[in-house]
Amino acid sequence: MTDSAFAFGIGIGTRNDDDEWLEVFYPLPALSPSAEFTSAVREFNTGQPLDDGELRQLRLGLEHAGEKEQASMVSQLLDSERPIIAVLLDTDTAPASVPEGYLKLHLLSHRLVPPHGTDLTGLFGVL
Repeated sequence: MTDSAFAFGIGIGTRNDDDEWLEVFYPLPALSPSAEFTSAVREFNTGQPLDDGELRQLRLGLEHAGEKEQASMVSQLLDSERPIIAVLLDTDTAPASVPEGYLKLHLLSHRLVPPHGTDLTGLFGVL
């Protein structure tokens, strides 16, 4: 899919000893990112933490897409020792993972979607 997606977030999280995500904080979630934005971030939507090289590539892609604020945030996260994840939601479907669930909660917290404005079906089971 090359069109705009439902949402995107770059998050900093916590994982347990089994490398399972416990929580993820998204400082700057994006609702309805443009097709160019979506294209720049799609390859980083792996469900796994990004290493420094991937974060640098992501930052360059965001800069090229004109997303300076997002690119700046990635630069700030480069210094973190905690795991960083990129999550791209193509459509507004029920969350299938902890990072997806927290992205949807952050969309609500940042008032990017209204209450009942996103599919949270099964959220508590995922978390």
